[in-house]
Amino acid sequence: MHDIVEKTRAIYEEIRKPEDPAALEELIAAELPRMEEGLGIQMLPQLLAMSGPIDHIAGMCWKPYRFEGWGRRLLTSDIPVIFTKGLADLDCVIAMPLSPHVAFFAGNDRAILEGILGRHSPKSLAGVINTHVVHQAIRFIYADDNSQHRFVENRLVRPEQLAPRQYHPLRI
Repeated sequence: MHDIVEKTRAIYEEIRKPEDPAALEELIAAELPRMEEGLGIQMLPQLLAMSGPIDHIAGMCWKPYRFEGWGRRLLTSDIPVIFTKGLADLDCVIAMPLSPHVAFFAGNDRAILEGILGRHSPKSLAGVINTHVVHQAIRFIYADDNSQHRFVENRLVRPEQLAPRQYHPLRI
């Protein structure tokens, strides 16, 4: 993933106009509020076209999951992908928020994936995802409004423990 980010930065530097933000991250922060909710879903096939571990993920059992109407919206971050175990482990389940109301899940075993999704209420599952997303974030955590600011602040690893992070509510 780091290689993709670096390649994207290099491409941005080549095509950047003088009036554009100086850094790719500044462009993303400025443009994210205007992106459609379905962007993550639209990008997923392109991400899965990459080789390596992505080939394994492409062969897993997939399940999108909608969280609408459960009072808790999903957060995302600069590292939004959650792995319950190692990719080759039969019990591995991957979760990734795609929008405030949709997450992508993949598992090596359909029964295990369905079991995890069936054991948790949508509200508690969203809470688990959001907690992991906040804990994993390096610099940025994104939300579609400020309603979860306290949730984020209570779960951030403090600056003395990790690199500084910034909370950027999205306006979608």
